[in-house]
Amino acid sequence: MQHDESAATDRTVGQFLRDRRILGSLALCSGVTGAVLSGYGTATTYRMYRGKPTYHPVVEDWIWNATLPLLCYLALLAAGALVLRHAASALYMIGGAALTLLFVGIHNAWDLAVWITVERPSVQAKHKARSSEARD
Repeated sequence: MQHDESAATDRTVGQFLRDRRILGSLALCSGVTGAVLSGYGTATTYRMYRGKPTYHPVVEDWIWNATLPLLCYLALLAAGALVLRHAASALYMIGGAALTLLFVGIHNAWDLAVWITVERPSVQAKHKARSSEARD
């Protein structure tokens, strides 16, 4: 007995897209996740950038730390609302949001590593100079 892998895969994906219980749970999970993360992203952005006189975010900071993550969270929310009517489109939206969040995480980790390498030594040198002046 031979198994045709593509036919088995197509049948599984087709069954997934037709099963209302699976789609309902996917809609609920992605909708709730998108709503909670949208609120979290908004609150985090507000706390991060409010009232800091020494730090003025540049456009790159707004894009990578606030705008892109919030757009991904809103895409998850929209996918949750869309999954029962257009399941395939909603799955692409979820995949795109996950991939974008992966790239945002990689970029932010790289940005932090560069900041620690370049900026941190100068900040530490200033602190050492201040502490040596205070002792004298």
